Amino acid sequence: MTEWRLVPVEPTPEMEWAANNHHSLPTAHEDHRISIYRAMLAAAPQPPAAQEPDAWLFQHEETGLTQCVDHQQVEWGFERNNPRWQKIRPLYVHPAPADDRVRELEEDRARLDWLDSVNLHMNERNGSVYGWKYDINHNRASLTDHNLPALTIREAIDCARFPEKAGEIISASVKEGARRADFDRRFPGVSERARAALNGGK
Repeated sequence: MTEWRLVPVEPTPEMEWAANNHHSLPTAHEDHRISIYRAMLAAAPQPPAAQEPDAWLFQHEETGLTQCVDHQQVEWGFERNNPRWQKIRPLYVHPAPADDRVRELEEDRARLDWLDSVNLHMNERNGSVYGWKYDINHNRASLTDHNLPALTIREAIDCARFPEKAGEIISASVKEGARRADFDRRFPGVSERARAALNGGK
């Protein structure tokens, strides 16, 4: 029986990365394209959970005029009281992320900020200007320190995620002499959070 999966119309960066970095050999019963397709499916995000519409679009059956009717009014009997207005489709405002998702994003941001702050602290202590670099070698992938260009952790990750934009990312990155002064301007508060993290949150 064929299984179905709801996926984005346009591939996400994670799906593109999976396609570009898929190196496992296909099985005897599938060609390389199917193998890549399966890798992209595995990297596809889960669809958002179903939610109640915030409003409905109605159209008058004679005049063709349309109007937006609040979800609460629909529940209170708008259709019953206005039989010539036909319900067309649901309307949604951009949903706020679920609490768990917000917490995950905040934790991920804190992790990246902590890595950048540790790097900044080491640079200040040693008078260096090292940044980050994503390095893949044989069967190992790592984030390691790198002299020039001195990229932030996010820039290094994005260079790996979007290799076609790496030149643009690097050229937009801070250069050696201005890096430390510019860091605080581009990432306000990171230094303070870094020192707090290094000092056990004090």
